[in-house]
Amino acid sequence: MYLLIFSVWLILNGRVTAEICIFGIVIAAALFWFLCRYMDYSLKKEILIFRLLPFLIQYFWVLVKEIVKANVCVLKLILSPELWPEPALVYFDTELKTGLAKAMLADSITLTPGTITVSLEGNRFCVHCLDKELAEGMEHSVFVELLQKMESFIGSEHTEAHSKQINTETHSKQANTKAQPKQANTETQPEQTNTKAQPKQINTETQPKQASTRIQAEQKEISIKESQKKEGKSSRKKGKEKRRRQNGIN
Repeated sequence: MYLLIFSVWLILNGRVTAEICIFGIVIAAALFWFLCRYMDYSLKKEILIFRLLPFLIQYFWVLVKEIVKANVCVLKLILSPELWPEPALVYFDTELKTGLAKAMLADSITLTPGTITVSLEGNRFCVHCLDKELAEGMEHSVFVELLQKMESFIGSEHTEAHSKQINTETHSKQANTKAQPKQANTETQPEQTNTKAQPKQINTETQPKQASTRIQAEQKEISIKESQKKEGKSSRKKGKEKRRRQNGIN
């Protein structure tokens, strides 16, 4: 579309200069931005059109050939006195899905001499033919086959893009699911460290108790020894007094 706008700009100017090319680049860029911003156009569609160029060139070539053939048929009907044209309205249904393909088919029928598209409602065409012979095989013409190829190509492109989106979504989900166990492990690690730290706290709490019990036991032993010493001293004094009394009696 950008190149088309730029080429139209050059054709309208009628000459190629540096100033005209610069202005054409700027104006084409502005119009392209307007199309993308307000008319549901995008770079993806631009790339798709470039990929469809071989089909479009083939379609244009077939259209020119059919126009030439239709001109020859119409000339025969006009110039031969023996042939009498039999006009008719022909209705047929098409298997085309997109509105663009239906519009291209309707325009192609109108461009070929001897046939005019009267109406298009849904998938049903109404065509006015100069003669019945011109309407034969219209629903399975070369135009319909080429347009169906274009639709299948566009559909395959959309399916590939959709599959890529699905793959990216699945990869992101898998990455998230892989990241969740790591978070759980990081959450459980503080708990494990707390459980490991608890026995140390218990030991630190029991150590003062053990020290107090040891001190009490030592104090008991000291008191027992002191009492034993006192008893020994008292027993010695008593023995000395008894000896003195016995010596005094003697």
